[in-house]
Amino acid sequence: MIVRSDVSEADVTRLRPGMDVWFTTLGDPDRKWQASLQQVLPVPPIAKDGDETAKRDAVTYTALFQVANPGGELFAGMTAQVFFVSQSAPGVLAIPLSALDERGQVRVMDGAGQISRREIGIGLRTRFEAEVTSGLSEGEKVVTAEIRDGAAPLLQVAP
Repeated sequence: MIVRSDVSEADVTRLRPGMDVWFTTLGDPDRKWQASLQQVLPVPPIAKDGDETAKRDAVTYTALFQVANPGGELFAGMTAQVFFVSQSAPGVLAIPLSALDERGQVRVMDGAGQISRREIGIGLRTRFEAEVTSGLSEGEKVVTAEIRDGAAPLLQVAP
């Protein structure tokens, strides 16, 4: 099956044929479909009179890639979230991006429950995680949030 994906004008210059692509569908967000980018069409889609796309201000381009669909689970027009992989670092130590402060430090809890700040080296980042290149070892406890005594809960479920 050939998949067509809209790509924003701001992102299209970073795409290259052959780069890895993965996507999920709205109906099955836990399944990752893998593919390889075949091409990006050099001209944005041309809107026809009365077409809703004519009213859009954003310019998008069409990226094409092919994915196997032996079980027929993918259908034309499905909503998908597509990720183009420009770099990868499999098997590295990573932390949630939310654990980093603005100075590139994290809070680490020792065996006695004491929390200290530590500067760490960061490599690749996604929107959710950051690769740790130095300053932290696997198994150490990184603090991402704290509940203070007497603080009101962030979420309460009422009957």
